[in-house]
Amino acid sequence: MDGSDPTSESTPYTGTITISATTTVKAIAIKGNETSNISSATYEKVIPSAGLEYSESSAEVTFNETPYTLPTLNNPYSVSVTYSSSNEAVATVNLTTGQVTICGAGTTTITATFSGNDDYQPGSASYTLTVNPMNSTEIDLVNNESVTFTNGSWTSVATSYPNSEAENQFIGSDGTSTIWNYKKVLKSTNELQFKSSEGQLSSPKVNCPDGCGYKVTIIFTSGSSSPSGSLYVTASTGEAASMAAPSSGVDVSLSLDVCGWSNVTISNKCTNALYVKEIKFERIQVETVDVNISDKAKIDNEYYATYSNSVKALHFGAVKGLKAYIVETAEKESSAITLSEVTKVPANTGLLICGTTPKTYKVPVIPSTSADEILVNMLHPSTGMTGDGKSVFILANGNKGLGFYIVKNGSSLNSNQAYLKIDNGTSSEIKTFFSLGGDYVNDINQIKTESLSENIVFYNLNGQRVAAPLKGGIYIMNGKKVFISTK
Repeated sequence: MDGSDPTSESTPYTGTITISATTTVKAIAIKGNETSNISSATYEKVIPSAGLEYSESSAEVTFNETPYTLPTLNNPYSVSVTYSSSNEAVATVNLTTGQVTICGAGTTTITATFSGNDDYQPGSASYTLTVNPMNSTEIDLVNNESVTFTNGSWTSVATSYPNSEAENQFIGSDGTSTIWNYKKVLKSTNELQFKSSEGQLSSPKVNCPDGCGYKVTIIFTSGSSSPSGSLYVTASTGEAASMAAPSSGVDVSLSLDVCGWSNVTISNKCTNALYVKEIKFERIQVETVDVNISDKAKIDNEYYATYSNSVKALHFGAVKGLKAYIVETAEKESSAITLSEVTKVPANTGLLICGTTPKTYKVPVIPSTSADEILVNMLHPSTGMTGDGKSVFILANGNKGLGFYIVKNGSSLNSNQAYLKIDNGTSSEIKTFFSLGGDYVNDINQIKTESLSENIVFYNLNGQRVAAPLKGGIYIMNGKKVFISTK
């Protein structure tokens, strides 16, 4: 059993021989004075495989989208394994637990390895993990409480400035795809670098649920050279914040609360390099007021109503699918009114509101000091008002279509709405109706063809010049959409 040749002096065996490792057994038979030739046989111990295997050979997820499901490891004999990732810019993995953390877009191989022991052979199992960059043009805070972008969520852009094709764009870490579908990548690193005299991150749209806003927080750091200048974050709804650029090697954070859905832009006006280390969007609650639009007043796919709030300033620009207008002028001869869109509205302002859906909209309340100044508006709050049969008009869908109709003398107006006030003078023929006509967007005016100058040029909505615009049609005049009154 020790590998030597047996002799008559060797230990005799008369029963079962037990071996626990690969062994060569040599034996002879002895009878009297006779000894047989040596016989030998090698017995090899067969060590089984550890049986490591992942449930899938590949997995694909999208960066910053949770939850996601990754392959699970089948370890039937509970052997001790270690885990690794071939590309830690894409994902890291806990050495002992196998917990995977997504870091950026790209491809990596996740491997579980067993070094072997006396009972089981060495072995490994792996799967390919592909992390796709975000392909949405929006930050979704409707389905997520927060969304965070960290190092590896973007790559840097050209280091040669200025470069209008790719400068300071927020782009995907795979070096080709963009997070928010902007311009091509010219250089790939793990940090986005500001290095122009006035750099800017292209602004994504941030979607929030009704009644919510968001906080955006950006963590900046500087390179070896201290920059001079300032950092800025601004929302398309008007909120803004700024701070001085950090000293060399120092991390600073800049935050901004935004009252509703909007686009947000991060920019700088600094010398030397700045880096964005993290950008976090968090959903927050904001104070709102319910504003209702019914389905009774409709033009095409838009619904109209009037509104006023005697107490609170409101931000209509922060509400998706809702717009607010004031009336700047009303022309008696043509029954035409001129609308102008407003967003940050002071209290006690009469409004014509337009929604894409008939429903109750939640409009954020803003400080009165943040509201815009409105100098000219022919719409007034209706609370406590009565008609005089002469100068008070309310929105209705009557026999002349959707527009403002005169209110009979002594008739009370509904509260929290608005009325159009027209000075009818002492004319014996009092005007009783002003039409909304067709679709209205920013500064769309109704006009009367008879009063137009012969030098005015009209174009249809396809950009083709029109010799004689027809009544009831919508045209472009002097860069604005106009409705030709049928009155």
